[in-house]
Amino acid sequence: MTGNNPTELTDFQRDRIDAALRAALEAKGFTFVDKTADADLLLSWHLNLMDKTDVKTYNSPSYGASVGYSRYNR
Repeated sequence: MTGNNPTELTDFQRDRIDAALRAALEAKGFTFVDKTADADLLLSWHLNLMDKTDVKTYNSPSYGASVGYSRYNR
């Protein structure tokens, strides 16, 4: 891996991505070689991550004080 990478992937994560790409390409009829000099195509991948915020709102009306039980949102 080269360049500045703010999201460091583990070896396990990289291996899973490589295996998924290999399986998808082999399903399309590509074969893999050990030497890059023998290759007709070189594959490089880049992972782009985005932070997202998940906000959930719960509406819980109640009738006065209750102890662990309300009519709604059971």
